[in-house]
This record gives sequence, C-alpha cells and structure tokens, in this order.
Amino acid sequence: MTSLKPRVSIGMPVYNGAQYLERALDTLLAQTFTDFEIVITDNCSTDNTQEICERYAAQDDRVKYHRNETNIGASRNYNRCYDLAIGEYFKWAAHDDEHAPTYLEKTVALLDTHPDAVLAHSYTDIIDRNSNVIPVPDNVLNLMVKDPDGGEMRVGVEYSDRHVDSDSVSERYQGILLQTSWCYDIFGLMRRNALANTNLQESFYGTDKVLLAEMVLQGKFLHVPERLFLNRRHAKQSGNIKTAKEREAWNNPSAAKHHPIPQWLCMKGYTRAMWKTSMSRTERARCVSILARYATDMKSWLTLFNEKLDLNLHIAVKSQPKDTGSLTMPPLAKDSGRKI
Repeated sequence: MTSLKPRVSIGMPVYNGAQYLERALDTLLAQTFTDFEIVITDNCSTDNTQEICERYAAQDDRVKYHRNETNIGASRNYNRCYDLAIGEYFKWAAHDDEHAPTYLEKTVALLDTHPDAVLAHSYTDIIDRNSNVIPVPDNVLNLMVKDPDGGEMRVGVEYSDRHVDSDSVSERYQGILLQTSWCYDIFGLMRRNALANTNLQESFYGTDKVLLAEMVLQGKFLHVPERLFLNRRHAKQSGNIKTAKEREAWNNPSAAKHHPIPQWLCMKGYTRAMWKTSMSRTERARCVSILARYATDMKSWLTLFNEKLDLNLHIAVKSQPKDTGSLTMPPLAKDSGRKI
C-alpha cells in the first residue's frame, strides 16, 4: 500500500511489450524503497500487454494502468505518463529494462541529500534478451557484440567523465552535448518541479538528449557508482529502425507525411534551453561556444545528410576508453534509450 501521494512516480510507456513487460514490472515492484506508483500508459497494444497490465494492477494497488484509445506516438505516450503521475520525484522506465532492488532507495537518497541536483541515476549494465549481462568496458561508446540470435548489436556505456555533476553550468551543458551518446540518464530519477520547466518529450527523434540538456542546465546529475540500471538490447527496439522516416513515424505518426530533419530540431532545442536558463554572462558565452562546437562538427552534418536522404555515407565513430571531450556522434539510428 502506497501513500495517497507517493514520493516517487514511475512512468512506463508501452506498446506491444508483452515479451519483457512482466520482468520489468517484477524488478520495480521488488524495490527496497516502496513509496512509489507505477503509471503504465499503453499505446493501444495489439498483443497481450493489456492482460498483463490489468493483472498486475489487480494484484498491487501501486500499479495504475491506462490504455490509449489510439496510438498517439512515442513522445506523447511518454508525456502522458508524466501528466498522470503525482509523485514528488518522477522517472521513466522502459517496458524491457530492469532495475536492481536498491535502485530507488539509493537514487532517492541522492536527491534528498543534494538539493542542487535535479536528476539521480546509477551506472548501467547492458543485458541481452535473456537478461544475461553483456560485458562492456567502462566508457567504451561503441562496441559490436553478438546477440543470442546470431546477429550483431551495438552497445556502449558512459560513466563518470562527463562532469554533469559540476558546479559549472557550462561544464554540465558540455557533458550532455559533447560527451553523451547513449542518453541512459533519460531513465534517471528526476525532480518533478525541474521537469515541469522543460518541453518534456517532443515529437522528433533525439528529443531525449534535448530534454537532458534542459534538465542539466537547471542542476546537477548525480550517479550511484553501482550498476543498478540494466538496459536491455534486442532486435525489436527503436534503435533498430532503419530509416529516418520510419523513426519519425514511430515517434510521431503524423511526421511520416513531412519527414522533418531531427538534427535541426535538436539544435533548436539545445539553443532554446540555453537561452531560457538564467546564468552569468561568462557561463552563457561558454555555452554558446559549446553549442557552436557541436553545430560545426563534420560528423554531425554527415549524419544529417544520411538521415535526410537515407544515404549510407561513412561516418567514423571511434570506440574509446576515455572521452577526450571531442564530439563523437554515432548515427541517429542508435537506440536513444526510448524503446516503446
């Protein structure tokens, strides 16, 4: 039994997630910190997702199930979780990821004891479709590994070298724009009042990184130095959608008609976030410089042309043991952590 207003709300957007949904819910319901609700928003699934969700909601009153009448697209379904949630802290949880039992206990403690932090997360383990951990060296951003079906998956992890816990606004901004590729922090525990100052998930692919930029400009990101978040890699997730047009249709069904350029929309979001945040002139000038570095990197433009024209231009992406601070941008077909 949770309180009338739980301290934590967990939003779980899902579409046809029956294969992994029970495991994801079981690891959340097994948390040592128990004052939470799970708000599931079902994007009109056609498999037995509804039956699973209704069964869990009947067994545990912390689980709230909402089914959309039509498929409203990934971004709106993510935001629907937030709109229905009532907790002081909020986090999104994918229907196919897992969490160690102490994840909430330790991330709640970080936000409780650090009022200057707006997000708390943990280090990440990568798991395959059978929940086996895929060994990935620390701070290796791009590694091709075999999946259980004999194919290949691209994996990577990011830990402590991004300075997103810095006292400097510009250093934190740089950590997201120039040193973040995988966006696992989108599944961190966030202060709801900080999240309310953002545009939430917008209707273009890559919006998760824009949202992280909006958040990190407001405060620090802190991390539990343990691998308590388990990100599942499998063939059916959004990162395996092949073309920009298909990815936009997944994120926003109406976008398939006009095929926007996500890179431009991301740049607009990064710029908007920077200018609406209060900071000193010196810090703002540094943020402008960081944004200029991001905007003028050749790999960004090659990625843009690949995305717009569905070409196959070669984009060199290095796997590196340590991020040097230079921009390393994998193709946008990577999984951004948003897996509906």
